[in-house]
Amino acid sequence: MAFPVPTKILIGALVVGVLCAGIPPSVAGSNASAQPDTSDSAVTVPAPTQGAAPSNWDGVTPRAGQRDAIALAGGPIALSEAVPLDGDYRRLHVKFRDAHAPVWNGTALEDNPSAPGVASLVAEETGLVVAPLFTRSRDLLVADAARAETLSGEPQADLTSWYLFASDTEPAGRALAERLNQLSSIEMVQPEPTLAATAPAEEERQGYLDPAPTGINAEWAWGQGGGAGQNVQVLVVDSGFEPGHSDLDRASAAGVAIPHETAWDPHHGLQVLGILVADDDESGLKGIAHAAGIRTVNSGRSSGDVANAINLAAAAGSPGDVLSVSQGICAVDGCANGVVLPL
Repeated sequence: MAFPVPTKILIGALVVGVLCAGIPPSVAGSNASAQPDTSDSAVTVPAPTQGAAPSNWDGVTPRAGQRDAIALAGGPIALSEAVPLDGDYRRLHVKFRDAHAPVWNGTALEDNPSAPGVASLVAEETGLVVAPLFTRSRDLLVADAARAETLSGEPQADLTSWYLFASDTEPAGRALAERLNQLSSIEMVQPEPTLAATAPAEEERQGYLDPAPTGINAEWAWGQGGGAGQNVQVLVVDSGFEPGHSDLDRASAAGVAIPHETAWDPHHGLQVLGILVADDDESGLKGIAHAAGIRTVNSGRSSGDVANAINLAAAAGSPGDVLSVSQGICAVDGCANGVVLPL
C-alpha cells in the first residue's frame, strides 16, 4: 500500500528544535521510566549509506497512529492529497509514543516496562544500527521542551522519542518498518526523506538592498539603532560554508562554526552568509545584517542531520536571534525532474 506523507509532518520534525532557542531556564520531568542523562557528550549517529536512495515509499502499510499523526500535523488532509516524498528505507526515522518510549542507555535501547519488545526486535536484526536522532543529551532536550512549554503554554514535541534505525539494505529496511509498525509503542515510522541539492544564487548585484518596491530599504534600516544586526546573532544551517572568503572574515573566526557533519555544498552556504552578514569593508558584498554575530552549522546530507543541526543551532541562540535554514526535500523522482518541496 502506498503511504504518502504530507510535507507538513516532515517540516514539523525538522524545525521543532527552533522553538527551544534561548528560553529562560525551567526544568520539568519526562517519562517515568526514563533515566537522567548527566552527560552533555554528543551521540554518534551513523552516516548515510552510499548509493542512490530508493525513489518511492511503496510497500509499507501505515498503522492507525501514523494516520492520526498526519491528521494532527497537517490538519484534515486526505492521504490521497498528500505529496509522496523521495525516501531512503535504509535509514528509518522512528517516533515512539511519548509515554511508551524506550530508554537510551548511551549505547543501546532498553525497553520501557509499559511497552516491551523493542530491545528484542533490535537484537534480532543483523546489521542494524540504532541511535537517537537528536544528538544533544536527553536532559538538555527535556529541559528545552519544558522551557518552551512554560513560555508558550503549549505542549512541545518530545525530541527524545525520535530514533534513527539504519539497516544495511533497502529490503531489510522495508521489512524492519513492517515489524516496527506492529509494536504498540510506535507512533510513526518513515523512511528518511531525500534532501534536494541547493541551487546556486543568480543575483549578481544587491538590488534587494534598495528602497521599495525593488528592495528592503536596508540603507535606511542601517541608520536606525540596531538596524545592522547589532546585539543579535544570525545562526545559519546550510550545506556547507567556505571559511576564509574575503567577504566573510568574521564568519571564519574561531568559535563561529558549531561542530556537526561535513560540508557537501559549501557554495550555497557561502551565498547565504554573504547576503546576510558579509563584512562592511568597502569591498565585495555588504550583508543585510553586517553587524550581527555569526554562528554556522553544517546541515549534513540527510534530513535527520538537518533536524539535529537545527536543534544544535537553536541551543546556541538567544531570544531575538535569527535562525536561517535553506533546504528542500525531493518529491518522488522530483529532484531529477526539478520537483523540490521547500522547507
